[in-house]
Amino acid sequence: MPELSGCPACQGFNPSATRACLHCGNTLEAPTRRRSPRSFWALAGAGLAALTLMACYGVPPCDDGTRDCQEPDPADGGLNDAGR
Repeated sequence: MPELSGCPACQGFNPSATRACLHCGNTLEAPTRRRSPRSFWALAGAGLAALTLMACYGVPPCDDGTRDCQEPDPADGGLNDAGR
């Protein structure tokens, strides 16, 4: 069964492949392409894999000095001023 799209002028239903309304002759816009749910789940799975790897191995080391890269102080149980 073909998909039907509505005409904005007369509210008549037309096959999605038509370029003009069969009822009033109004020019129809090209149908918008919907994203597949499969792409959403692929993106969600990739994000989950990235979070799992960061939890297992930690974040990459910071050599550029943009983040606080202090080593934990063993004297206070591994907590520094930022970790309290």
